[in-house]
Amino acid sequence: MKAEETGETIKKQKTSSIVRTILVRYQMRDLGDTLFMDFLILLTAITCLTVGIELVHGEFVWNAHRAFLLGEPVLADTVRPEFLIRISRLVYEYTPKNGETVQVAIGRPTAYFFAFYNVMLIIQAVDWSLAWIWENGRLRSILKPIDELAVAAERLSSRAWSEAGLKELERSLDEIKRSDARVSLGDKDLAGLENAINNLLTRLQKSYQAQTRFVDDASHELRTPVAVIQGYASMLERWGKEDPQTLEESIHAIRDEADHMKTLIDQLLFLARGDMGRTKLSMEKLNVRELMKEVREESEMIDNTHRYVLDAENEYFCMAEPAMLKQALRILVDNAAKYTKEGGLITLRLRGNEKKVSLEVQDSGIGISQEELPHIFERFFRGEDVRGTTKGSGLGLSIAAWIVDRLSGKISALSIPDYGTRFVIELPRTLA
Repeated sequence: MKAEETGETIKKQKTSSIVRTILVRYQMRDLGDTLFMDFLILLTAITCLTVGIELVHGEFVWNAHRAFLLGEPVLADTVRPEFLIRISRLVYEYTPKNGETVQVAIGRPTAYFFAFYNVMLIIQAVDWSLAWIWENGRLRSILKPIDELAVAAERLSSRAWSEAGLKELERSLDEIKRSDARVSLGDKDLAGLENAINNLLTRLQKSYQAQTRFVDDASHELRTPVAVIQGYASMLERWGKEDPQTLEESIHAIRDEADHMKTLIDQLLFLARGDMGRTKLSMEKLNVRELMKEVREESEMIDNTHRYVLDAENEYFCMAEPAMLKQALRILVDNAAKYTKEGGLITLRLRGNEKKVSLEVQDSGIGISQEELPHIFERFFRGEDVRGTTKGSGLGLSIAAWIVDRLSGKISALSIPDYGTRFVIELPRTLA
């Protein structure tokens, strides 16, 4: 019962704060428009009355002397309310330039007009109040998905993270995933709020889908090496102790799969820490040419099956985290070596202009199809042509993209199948 009361209180608070903000702005604008129109009606009526009187009794003169006076009562003293008695004594006086002063009693038509005007104001007040009530209900109905989301978030935040709480979170996220409802206020002045809410829902849906896909892919990638290790361990247990060839094959396979699993876990931890904001960058002024030179020399030392060339005539500087930028370059170079035949050429190229520095890694490998190219920076993505033929988890390029994004840069790729692929990292340039 207490939980339900708490949830209802939270719901009312959330709904009231959202709806009140929208209603006050919308209804106050409507009230302002109504009062402005009433003022125009009153001004128009006075103008038409005075101009008409002057035309009937002579001519209309712009610079004439005009005044409203109180004369003798026209209506009986028993007429109420009091302000109508005063209005009934109203006299319009005007004196054209070098002309004779004219006085016209306008109390009776003025009293009738103000009586009609007051009735009109009462009707407008009732209409405005009914519109407030109707808009309140309409907005509560429109914002119901947001309100339920806020209530669920408050309820989950106040609950201990027990198994029931986790199930409740999963259920709430499933509702978000399945929900196709979008907020539509139907008011151009509230379009910004409408877009903000809809963008929030869209980001929540995409975030949940991405996290679900990430967990599924990670589970699949980890399941494969574990299954291989279990298989070889079972084979060793049966007859590998007496068969040297089986023993050697099993040990080699287990070591390879363990290395692969360690690399995968390290990559997963890197991305997890990055997503949680726990990866700290120590930015400093960096000589990009020297960094690329180090990467080329290390690549030649590690891999003697490919030719590495550095094309960097000029020095360029940028603000970056040296270890992170070097890791991104290493990922691109390793990727190029993986899909380039032995003896193939891998070129590291440095270019720049007044605003940016471009670090390029170009290979002469198998290339990437145009259908797959837009997805290569997605986590766990691997092309159909290389899936199962080369080792890898599909996380390297996504890590490189994450690093470049944190360095305020951009990463892109251009590829032609059977010709090669060029990766380009663009970073803001810093003057030497």
